[in-house]
Amino acid sequence: MSIVVLDENRWQKILAFLQTEDRVNIGKEAGCKRFIEAVLWMALVSLGVISRKPMANGLQFTKDFIGGVVLGFGNV
Repeated sequence: MSIVVLDENRWQKILAFLQTEDRVNIGKEAGCKRFIEAVLWMALVSLGVISRKPMANGLQFTKDFIGGVVLGFGNV
């Protein structure tokens, strides 16, 4: 599965925005960050930036960096 990781600067901006919204329950910061990264991963898959189809060796590759978001690779 591909990994989407927000850099710290981008995450702090998102967190600051979420904290200004009364209707948003952030809960634990680490869990909230994982949720946002998962939503971002789903968006990138739907746009075709990340391919869900693995290569013959079982690895899945993506671009290294897109606008403050680090994309990695891993076993499917």
